[in-house]
This record gives sequence, structure tokens and C-alpha cells, in this order.
Amino acid sequence: HGKMSNFDFIMHMNSFAGRTYNDLTQYPVFPWVLADYDSAELDLNDPNVYRDFSKPMGGQNEKRAAQFRERYEALDQSYEYGDGPPPFHYGTHYSCAAYVLYYLMRLEPFSRLALSLQGGKFDVADRLFHNIGSSWSSASSENLQDVRELIPEFFYLPDFLVNSNMFDFGTTQLGKTVHDLTLPRWAKGDPKRFIRIHRQALESDYVSRHLHQWLDLVFGFKQRGKEAVAALNTFVHVTYEGQVDLESITDPVERESIIAQIQNFGQTPSRLERKPFPPRVILSAFKERGLDFNALASLAALTPPFCVVGAPHRVYLRVLAVDTCKVGMAGQIDSSVGDLCYVKGQLLGVGRTCALILPSKKYYRFGGPNHGVSVHVSLASA
Repeated sequence: HGKMSNFDFIMHMNSFAGRTYNDLTQYPVFPWVLADYDSAELDLNDPNVYRDFSKPMGGQNEKRAAQFRERYEALDQSYEYGDGPPPFHYGTHYSCAAYVLYYLMRLEPFSRLALSLQGGKFDVADRLFHNIGSSWSSASSENLQDVRELIPEFFYLPDFLVNSNMFDFGTTQLGKTVHDLTLPRWAKGDPKRFIRIHRQALESDYVSRHLHQWLDLVFGFKQRGKEAVAALNTFVHVTYEGQVDLESITDPVERESIIAQIQNFGQTPSRLERKPFPPRVILSAFKERGLDFNALASLAALTPPFCVVGAPHRVYLRVLAVDTCKVGMAGQIDSSVGDLCYVKGQLLGVGRTCALILPSKKYYRFGGPNHGVSVHVSLASA
């Protein structure tokens, strides 16, 4: 109903499907959102900067998609003759422990886990996560073995993009030393700016209108069966929940082999819905003839601090009125005090949700419906 952010909704879907931060083999999966990692500036109102949410990563490029279809048809024919496993489009998966460590290799404790996975040393520099644009190209069009999606950290944690621990990741064949992640030009070399814009893209109106299509592929009715085949969205059968009865396998070698394949090559989330996910209801406080005050209460919880509830990305504010009130006490139903200072023989105090900032004669108020922060300037009264 539009009362939850896209990020929160995807996290809830992951939790319901058994995905958790505590298990690298079932880590939360998030979609690639953007397809433009080359432009100097990014217009989030332009539909062309986004990926196609109705298709899996293997379907983003039609030339590569045709190769996946040919693979499925060939495997399907063999399977009908009783030779080989059930057919699939992709021999790899969009989420597995190795991909999580690939993204988080600069951040402990994932660095040590990555070293352990590679036998005590990092992988070859050219295969490491060193350029976000190159990783998108590999997963969307260039590499038949790569259909990986993203992880939640891409939308809130700039730390994993920086090699603050000064690991030696080596040098690529082109002579480039792998250090901090190479960001797209529109990030201006700033990891925090990249995360901020990337999160804005996830919460944009375009993504809100199309995200349900991706949910159908990962958690919904296009995950299995005829719909999955038509959507180019089938994986090796052992990655699906309930497809392998380990208790019935008597050969210990075969059993351990299947368990290792499930743990190392990816697991498909539990299917949560057998009918299409509905599109998100997009609330807007701005109507043709003014503000929709009924929408403000729902939008308040989605509005970050220092932003205007219900406002578009760019707004201009000007002072319309000046009100006189007791410092820090406006809207407070009791007289409890949050901060006290003794200045020049006078005791200054502000309300319970405020903090004095001296000597600038300002006080900060926190909390409210969106858990934000507001800055107030005190003026001498006559």
C-alpha cells in the first residue's frame, strides 16, 4: 500500500523466504537496479538508466539470452530420452556464498572468509570485484557463467567499497592495482555519493512501478514451472527447495557431493507467492490543485531527516512566518527538560527532545513522526 520503502519490502521478502545475514549460502538477494554506469550525470527520472525488471539477469541482453534458450532446449531433449539432469537455463546462480564474498572482500570478517575460500590467498586480480561497471557488464551481457544479482549492502553501506584495511589484491593484466572499488563517473569518486544515489534509484517511482516483476522471478510464480521456462528463469534442479531428498541417498559420496553443490553453487529462495505480486501503490502528496494531506502521514515514515515530507527530489524553501514560543517546548505536553546550560549568570534550558548548541544560539530538536532532526535559531525578544 505504499507505506513501506522498497528496501524494507525486499528485506521482508528475503526473511520470509529463509534468507539471512547469518548464512552466506542463503544471503539476502537484491536486484541490480541501474544499467547506466558510464554517464557523468544520472537522471533518475529517465527510464533508460534502469535495468529491465521483467527479465532475470540472463535475459537483459537478447544475444546472450538466445544462447541460454538453446542450452535449455538441448538439455530438454536429452532429459526426454532419459539422459542427463532436468533442463535448466543457467549452470550458475544469482546468489551464493562466493558472490557474497566477492562483493564484501574489502570488509572484515568477509576478507578472511574470502582468503579461506581461495586457499589462503585472494583470487586473481582480474577476477576480483574492482569495477562496478565491469561487474554489471559481466552479469548482464558478457559472461555466460555470470547471472549474479546484488546484496543489501549496495544500498546502505559505503564501507565495503573502500579498502580501508589496505589489503594487497594484486594488479590486473592491464597494470591496474586493485584497491578501492572503481565507481561510475556519476558517483564523482565518492562511495557515500554512490550509495546515496543507488538508494535513491531503488526508491524511485520507476522502480516502485516495476519491482513486482522482479519479485515474481525470485520469490513468486515465475520461479518454477512453465512460467519460469517462459521467463528464462530456471536453474539447476538441486538449487530448489524440496527437489532433493537427501535422506533417500544411500551413497555417502553422492550425498556429500550434492550437499556441497547446494552450499557452494547457490540456493533459490523459498517461493512465497503463486500468483503475480501486485505493483506498489505510489503515494504522492502533490496534486494538481494542492497538497493531499491524507498522504502525508504515510509518507512521513519514508522521509529521511532534513527532507520535506512528500516533496520531490528538489525543493526550495523560504520563510513565510515567524512564530514566538518557549524555546524547545513547542508541541511538548509536559515541562520536562532535555538540556541545560549555565551562561553568563543565566540558566538556559530546552525541552526533552532537544539539545543546546552553544555559542551559536541554536538548538537541535530530534524525534517527531519521521524520527528526523530540526534546527532552531533563538532570537532575542523585545
